[in-house]
Amino acid sequence: MAMTYALLYEENGSFGISFPDFPGCISGGGSAEEALRRGRGALAFHIAGMVEDGDAMPRLRGLDELRADRDFRADCHACRGRSAGQSLASQHLA
Repeated sequence: MAMTYALLYEENGSFGISFPDFPGCISGGGSAEEALRRGRGALAFHIAGMVEDGDAMPRLRGLDELRADRDFRADCHACRGRSAGQSLASQHLA
């Protein structure tokens, strides 16, 4: 089963989500649960658009490979610095 990871972060009571293997695919919400739900929809829409346009799907990376990626580490660092009480999580989105 294919799995993609997401960065989930909080800033001033709002939550955002992005997908390292799908640049430009982002969403957000008023709670972590809402951001995850909206993120699933955004990812499905993003992938459907790629299929419709005939774009190649990215190779999905595992967590160890993501952690070795300099850009991913920078994104993680930026998420940690957003505010006190922030949340950073890798989520399995089925």
